[in-house]
Amino acid sequence: MSIACTLDAFGNPNKARKKNGAYFENLIRYLVKECGIENSHAVEKINIGDSEDTFSFEYDIVFEKEGQRRAIGQIKTSTKDHLDKIFLDKLFFQKCSSQDIPFIAVVLNDVQRTQSKKVSSTFLPGHYRAYSVYLTPLSGVYYVDVATSAKQFKDSIHKLDQLLVEDMWDF
Repeated sequence: MSIACTLDAFGNPNKARKKNGAYFENLIRYLVKECGIENSHAVEKINIGDSEDTFSFEYDIVFEKEGQRRAIGQIKTSTKDHLDKIFLDKLFFQKCSSQDIPFIAVVLNDVQRTQSKKVSSTFLPGHYRAYSVYLTPLSGVYYVDVATSAKQFKDSIHKLDQLLVEDMWDF
């Protein structure tokens, strides 16, 4: 929560969301780099069908080893309004690249603070389960602060230290 509080201290949280997200992405990429794992932020141009039309597709973090992609991840401060996109990003990557490499999500937290100073969870367990079953499961979801409602998915949702200490070394 200290990271979220610090990010909120930069100003109006609604205006600063993009900036806060960029700071959080940079922090995660830096932590992974300091652990000794090559990584980058990537934007790829993808051809649309047989036409010459292209569009850009962005990955928040690409884990690399000896210049080869080992895993791809999306980094979010919250899954609120982003959960479906993370699963669709994986499906899209698989369809466009024909590669089967780990696809993960790194999330700060899933809480929402209100003006009445209450805190509520924004994690949607039913959506997470449905996307995992009917779209595609992610290789891992890593939280700095795991929401209570997400703890029921202990096989696929972990604390960030699980990624940094164990899982990323397997990529």
